[in-house]
Amino acid sequence: MIRKKRVPKKDPVSSESLHHLKKKSTRAQRAENKDNAATNDVTKRMGNLSVGTEPAELCKFSTRSSSVAVLSLPGNNDQAFVYARNVRLHQRCFKLSLDGCYAFPDWSEKEKHLLRNFVLVEVKRFCTEDEGECRVIYMCSCATGESNRERLGHMDNIVQDPSGLQFAEEDHYCLHSKVAKQLNLQPFEDDEDTDCVQQISTVPFLAAVHDGDRYGLLKRVGRMGKLTCQQCPYQRHSCGHIQSYNDWCRERDIEPEVALHLASESVEEFTSISYSPIPYPWPAEMKEKFERLSEPGLQQFPKHLLPDCPEGPCPHGNSWDKRDPIKQGWVSHDGVLIHLEELTISTYKDADGSEVNRVAYYRPTIGGCTCRRQYDGLDDLLHNLDNKNMYYFGFLLKYMNDMIYSRKPLKAAERSANKTRQTATTHPPLSYRLLRKAWNSWARRLAIPWNEVFRCPVCGEEPTCVVCDGTCIGFRKDFLPPATEETKDTGPRVAGSRHADRVFVKTKQARDLLLRYSGEKRGQKAGCKNGLSGGEFANLISLLDNEGHQELVEILQRLRSEGGGRIAPTSYRKLLSELAKNSPVCGIVQVGEDAEAIQLVGKLAKGAIGLVTSADSAIRLQKSAPVIFGSLRDITKGGGEIPGDVKELLLRIHSILDKMFNDVPVPPESAYPPPAAPSGLAFFPGLDQHIGLPRYEADAKSSGNPGSCRKESYGHPSLTPGIFTLFCRHGICYGFDCMTSCESPRHPYQIFRTRFRKAPNVIVYDNACKLHQYALNREPHFFRNTQFLVDRFHFRGHIGCSLGYCMDEYKQSIDITTINSQVNEQANAGLIRIQPQLSYMSPSNFVFHASLFLAIRNFDAISKLDMTS
Repeated sequence: MIRKKRVPKKDPVSSESLHHLKKKSTRAQRAENKDNAATNDVTKRMGNLSVGTEPAELCKFSTRSSSVAVLSLPGNNDQAFVYARNVRLHQRCFKLSLDGCYAFPDWSEKEKHLLRNFVLVEVKRFCTEDEGECRVIYMCSCATGESNRERLGHMDNIVQDPSGLQFAEEDHYCLHSKVAKQLNLQPFEDDEDTDCVQQISTVPFLAAVHDGDRYGLLKRVGRMGKLTCQQCPYQRHSCGHIQSYNDWCRERDIEPEVALHLASESVEEFTSISYSPIPYPWPAEMKEKFERLSEPGLQQFPKHLLPDCPEGPCPHGNSWDKRDPIKQGWVSHDGVLIHLEELTISTYKDADGSEVNRVAYYRPTIGGCTCRRQYDGLDDLLHNLDNKNMYYFGFLLKYMNDMIYSRKPLKAAERSANKTRQTATTHPPLSYRLLRKAWNSWARRLAIPWNEVFRCPVCGEEPTCVVCDGTCIGFRKDFLPPATEETKDTGPRVAGSRHADRVFVKTKQARDLLLRYSGEKRGQKAGCKNGLSGGEFANLISLLDNEGHQELVEILQRLRSEGGGRIAPTSYRKLLSELAKNSPVCGIVQVGEDAEAIQLVGKLAKGAIGLVTSADSAIRLQKSAPVIFGSLRDITKGGGEIPGDVKELLLRIHSILDKMFNDVPVPPESAYPPPAAPSGLAFFPGLDQHIGLPRYEADAKSSGNPGSCRKESYGHPSLTPGIFTLFCRHGICYGFDCMTSCESPRHPYQIFRTRFRKAPNVIVYDNACKLHQYALNREPHFFRNTQFLVDRFHFRGHIGCSLGYCMDEYKQSIDITTINSQVNEQANAGLIRIQPQLSYMSPSNFVFHASLFLAIRNFDAISKLDMTS
């Protein structure tokens, strides 16, 4: 990637050098205030409307409506307000990756609407040497704001009077800088791992490109779509930004001009003369033919390309003419071209040694219809594209494997083949347009048994253990079909469990104090000190007593009297920290309807069994509820007597587990609508939707329940967020869904609830804690027996979650320890390899290529599974 050049620091600006500017700006400010006295009320109301209260990061803006009367008032301040309001409402401000830059559309001051052209605004922070006072200055790329950039662009960020500098510069702000101030755009650190190219818009094309010095905005003009830079007044078609963009495309094997014609691709375009399905994997007879045709010599293909003669009639009921097409002169094309990777065969040698063109023939019917049987080519491993151009199976098969295993786009394959032809042969170059059409039509002939390939031979139709995740490989948003209006469902609303009924300690203040007393730093805020003072401990006791936790109050008072002091003893820290988490109790103890495990907890609470006296029961509890087992082992120091107040605490946990599920009614069948019509953006060959999602009370609320963590999802400005994939424990993919919104727990929940008749026993997901809460808010009964686990790699970031979600806690459970929690990440890493060519495809072509990639990968995984068995 091209790095930004470092600019040498200048001397700090003295306050004397700013004195003249400050006096001048003060006089100008007085004059402006006098001229705009009539708009003071507008300015006041603008603050109340919170136009600039949120940073414009990743297009997440507030869309609260404003008063129309305010939008129509005169004045330059009002012009900036209307401009900023439109940018926010249309979500058209994009945060770039370098230089603290943002891009948003230009503005027509006369017609008062957003334009197609964009402007760049750089946000720069100036501070004093001790960073005691900081101010933000906005520098725009337009002609009016260029003077600000020239004055401040190379100035050091340390000044003696940042407030005076800001006051002086704001008087020279252009309209765009004023809008940036109202949007409250903030400076940020450069992301060193980010590409120098960021696509802002697809129709029309617009990309921000960093050339190592500054950003430029590239767009396409004219019928040929020639690249033009908006920021460079000279050499607009060959500046450094355009060179950087071309280099970026070449590094990813993408032709800069290829995207122009890919936008119009469709399934109907990928047709060919060849019609019969191609078995995959290849049977023995096809492998023998391939070996024969791969031997030295170019005369292995037939001289005359003749169609077969089917036994049955044509679609109109007429019989096929069985006479010889050569003698009858039924010629489809004279001069057939057979394309191999390095060669194009156009002729063959006759008996006298002369070069003769190959001819493709057809076969008519006996009757009045115009049906013609064309040459198919399957028996000769040839793909007949248009009777003139035929492609060898070996060439297309090699590209398929290169695409899947070597991240080689089709354009790179065409360029490599043509370079070999140019260097070593006299054969003409391949046409990329024809090669693309040949590949897509040939790949769609592959007779892949989709239902068998996307199903594990061990797990069956519905896997009991699922590893799922999303990956950021999407297609262009402007290719998405228009959103259809949702039909208003009049069915009953389905209510799930309440968050307050699931957690052990209900109030946040009590949880924070208990976590500090436990001495567990994991989950606490930065800078928070462990331990409680006497007053804080008394406040904790009061809060817990108000919630009715007498058993926990007795434990804490006992520990205090035994010399616990400001912090709990080490043996009690794990138990107290788990109870202080915002996770539900059924997340700490994930036993579901496991009657044996539930009975063990009850027996321990009543003293019927002990951790040492009942070894089998202890091992069973360690597998099912490792967090509780580990806490009791620490408290009893390996197997002593469980204290009476701790037994009462176990009984309380036991009652919460029962109450949480028993108090929630099971939804009636009438609440579930029929499944929605297929959108074409999901591919689950063996997991069809059997029901639709009902109306949930949780969805009617404006905000979700509080959670301890969330999965960060950042959207691409012009591409869809990605796909969400499901794998079984053996690494077999069961399908995927194209996400049209940022990844959230709704995506896996919708898949599990509408496609699974029984919830999986284990779900491994990097945001499983949030998915568990999402499911409990809606249908806890369906997921009652499901263990939600976070994979080992991602749990380190779940500092506020219970250890019950951590896979490493279940070391005694062979069913969990043998799960490859990274199988999804490994498969997604392979998908990322083919991202460059997939990103420019239509949705249907995108889904086909993604399913083809996963199918080939499933073939490999199933073959390894068979060898292991």
